[in-house]
Amino acid sequence: MKKLICLVLAALLALSAVSAFAAEYTDKETVKKVQQALNDAGFDCGTPDGAAGKKTKAAIEGYQTANGLEVTGVIDDALLAAMGLAEEEAAESGEEAGEEGAEALTIPDGVEFWSKNEQNFVIFQPDQGEMTFCIDWVGKIQTIPYTFDDEGYHVENDNMAFAVNDDELTVDFWEYGTTRVFHRGTPEEYASAANLIDNADDVSWLYGEWHVRNSSDTVVINEDGTCVYAGTEYTWKAGGTNFGITLEQNGRAMFAIYKDASSGDIRLDNKNTGEFFTLSE
Repeated sequence: MKKLICLVLAALLALSAVSAFAAEYTDKETVKKVQQALNDAGFDCGTPDGAAGKKTKAAIEGYQTANGLEVTGVIDDALLAAMGLAEEEAAESGEEAGEEGAEALTIPDGVEFWSKNEQNFVIFQPDQGEMTFCIDWVGKIQTIPYTFDDEGYHVENDNMAFAVNDDELTVDFWEYGTTRVFHRGTPEEYASAANLIDNADDVSWLYGEWHVRNSSDTVVINEDGTCVYAGTEYTWKAGGTNFGITLEQNGRAMFAIYKDASSGDIRLDNKNTGEFFTLSE
């Protein structure tokens, strides 16, 4: 009898543990929504950032206590229901399931795709005789002609060398004095690269007024392709360093504005003197 009771208790504990684990939500988007709802309800958890730290846990516990919920300190079904977020979460889960059930991502027939990461890839398009590639430290997408024969790939300007070894592509970029090694890319990586190519010229995130740090100068970037920096007018074009813009005057490149890949700062580089400045909103 004691053995039976122990087995029943063990089973109940196991079911309870599984249920508690399954009920907790930790994905960034859900956490951000809950953080916003907590702030709106007067339970301060700071800026909604999708990271459930100590402040968020304390705010959840306060909300649960005030609303007669079991105090767990985590985002569970009961908390989402009390906040009116349960249906929204279920709808989004259904959308994700629908996306997963959609037609599988593929790499177009005949296209040879090599990848290192999101901003390092090479796409060979034999039917067009062109290759499109992106290098992270240059931060822009380039398309150039190429040919292929028994000796391998050949680029028209002859400033790159390619070597294929099984599932690796080694590229020597003589122009930049460096080498990159790529693997055969997956359909998911190809989709990411294609999205980056499609949106490379979208620089709307730069529109508006920026202040030059440690200076009274400002930079105003207008949607119509004009820009005013320190009282001087320029035109700009997209596709510069790190998917930013290049400021020009009489057809001559004067400055580059872009997001620095390592620091995340918005930089303004003087192409004539080599000086650079940090911009802030």
